[in-house]
Amino acid sequence: MLRTRDATLARTPANDPQRNATAMDVRFTFDAQGNLRGETVPQLSDNAEIGMRAQFAQLNAQNRARAEESIMAASGFDGRGQLQLQGVPVDLTHPFGYRMAFQAEDYVDFSVAGGMAVPDPPGGESVRGLYATASAPANETPFYCNASLREETYRLQFPGSVPIIAIPQSQHFSNAAGDYRVDWAREGQEVIVHHRLQQNAVRGTDALCQPQDYPAFRALYREVRRGFRGQVLYGRLPGTSG
Repeated sequence: MLRTRDATLARTPANDPQRNATAMDVRFTFDAQGNLRGETVPQLSDNAEIGMRAQFAQLNAQNRARAEESIMAASGFDGRGQLQLQGVPVDLTHPFGYRMAFQAEDYVDFSVAGGMAVPDPPGGESVRGLYATASAPANETPFYCNASLREETYRLQFPGSVPIIAIPQSQHFSNAAGDYRVDWAREGQEVIVHHRLQQNAVRGTDALCQPQDYPAFRALYREVRRGFRGQVLYGRLPGTSG
């Protein structure tokens, strides 16, 4: 890259996991009627922060409400959300971030036993959608595959009147493309799910991946998709009481 201040050449910092590492904490709290409220709190990497500054700099009083409605609709919630900025997008001297508070009505019917996968996080980009980028059975062209680390933690708080029957088992998968694990835990009426995906730059930070590398990435993303299929089983089974 060219440094415009002193007209000297410098090397662009490598796209390593430290620069690309992102994390997201999401909380869902349900009441006995099946309504929910929650919050999505992304922790942006250096690269992600640059993009988010550009997006949020365009927000104004007219389009902010429209953006919040669009975010909620994309998550499949019948409710409303509120973007809360942390910092000023155009102020590069201070860190920038945001959070998304939300609430929705009639998300689940607790009067019958059922299963619940972790809902989509309003205002957050989840790794659960990565498989769509590798849905084709084969790829005949080189592709971009930088090293990165993405972590997502979800907390689902169930009402005391709703029994939690079971949670899925934790899973781990690793191959040349990277490493993925999902850990499930329960603390009383709260279920905690942690997803961690580390992706490898298979041929180094300065080289594109080749078609023969594609099957490993497809397999890795498939395991991520499977990890998000896990469901919390809840409710009173027929013949039980209490």
